[in-house]
Parts: sequence; C-alpha cells; structure tokens
Amino acid sequence: MRRFYIVLSEEERMALQVMADQARRAPRMQAALLIRQGLEQAGFLSGLSRTATATPAINPDRVSPPGDDVVQP
Repeated sequence: MRRFYIVLSEEERMALQVMADQARRAPRMQAALLIRQGLEQAGFLSGLSRTATATPAINPDRVSPPGDDVVQP
C-alpha cells in the first residue's frame, strides 16, 4: 500500500476526528473509507472489491455489555 499525505484545514481535521469517533474508527481509516466511497460514487471503483478499510464500524447499540456473553447454566 502506498502512503501519501493530505493537507487538511483545522476545521476539516476536527470534522474528520468527530466522524471517526462516532464510527469508532481511527481517523486514517475513516479518511480511507471516505476516499473509497467517493471513488465508488464517481465511478472510478466498483463497489464489489471491498478492502479492509471498508469494514463496517462497530454499532454501539448492538454491542453487548461486558460479561453479557457469559452463558448461565
């Protein structure tokens, strides 16, 4: 994977951070997902070849509380 840097304004950086926090992703992973989605919408990539960056975020409403996975006899 190649790396490159994208210059963001402070406002853009903060918005990305908030979006990543809400999705429970690292900001870099959120940025990668946004770029991929933009490329798909623009027709440069097909939606069929998903990568690790396109994994869904954890939905906090569907996560069991700690200890909830213990099976009671």
